[in-house]
Amino acid sequence: MLKQDLVELYEKFNLELPDEPYTKNELLYGLEESNITTETLKKFNGKSEDESIGVEPRYAGVDKGSVVVVMRRKNKSFSYGKHSFSDTKPYVVMTDAEAKELVNSVKGFSIASAEEIKRFYKK
Repeated sequence: MLKQDLVELYEKFNLELPDEPYTKNELLYGLEESNITTETLKKFNGKSEDESIGVEPRYAGVDKGSVVVVMRRKNKSFSYGKHSFSDTKPYVVMTDAEAKELVNSVKGFSIASAEEIKRFYKK
């Protein structure tokens, strides 16, 4: 298996990539530590991937009871429930409850401030 294939597996299983530069062995070890086995891969390959587009964050238009979450992970993409983050769309609007659950259970996510959202979208 190529190193790029391993990186794609990390993305499919929503695993955080190690700090760069990483080796193929480090990627394999991380999959093993996350209990991603050959059997898991066979089961996963039978499923279709979530193709949801997600919600474009517009901070001024965020409904009451919702917040904007930012992905700070090095992955190219990450799915959480019906929400999809990517390296080009790291900000996603979700309910307060979803945001708290994500931020508290998965490393690499935080609640975004209005200033950082404005800076990102002024690029």
